[in-house]
Amino acid sequence: MWRRQSEQSGKKARIYCHQASSFFKEDSAEDDLAKPLTPYLCILNMVKALLVSKDADITSVPHSVSRYSMGSKRPFQMNEVVKFRGAGVLAGLSTFFDEPVFSAKEASLYDLLYNLPHIHRADWLTIPGRKKRELFIPLRNCGFFRDDVINQNYFRGELTSGWNVGRTGRKLPAGYELDPNAPKGERYVRKKKRFVWSGKSEKIELVELGKDHAKVRRHIFQIHDALDY
Repeated sequence: MWRRQSEQSGKKARIYCHQASSFFKEDSAEDDLAKPLTPYLCILNMVKALLVSKDADITSVPHSVSRYSMGSKRPFQMNEVVKFRGAGVLAGLSTFFDEPVFSAKEASLYDLLYNLPHIHRADWLTIPGRKKRELFIPLRNCGFFRDDVINQNYFRGELTSGWNVGRTGRKLPAGYELDPNAPKGERYVRKKKRFVWSGKSEKIELVELGKDHAKVRRHIFQIHDALDY
């Protein structure tokens, strides 16, 4: 309804959404070799719809990504290099999410897979000779909590079982720590910086929570992990 009622930007967004829908429907009919292409084109057109709805001009811009091969290195992931450009669809999406835009930045497919939370563990376990250690620390029951004693709020997540507390503490990113006030027998990671809600309107409180949430999401990524038994 919004796209139909909008002016030029809404009409352009509607075209891209229609194309995305077509690629989504075609995906079920593709064979396994072609399947990666149709979901990519579906997502690409949805991103274009988002950007044009925000009045971005992407009529003739590139995708912001290109690739080349370095030669005969093995495995395959180390041989393929992805190059990011400073303008285009990916750069526009990065700007929309207030993320840095790298011009002429390169990364091997090997390192890109290593840094994707949802396939990170499978990647470093299955690549022979990978020297890098596990990058992510699995948390559950994450959320924002209130300390009524000091009237402050903060982000906290519970460590899953099987994690060495000492080693985990040394791997935490700047601004995070093991919660020294965790109940006996439980292990939590919390954000050091806290914020106060007391004495402010609900509207201001929600704005402050949104700001803190945006900062937390730069370090916390949603991923489904096996349940603890």
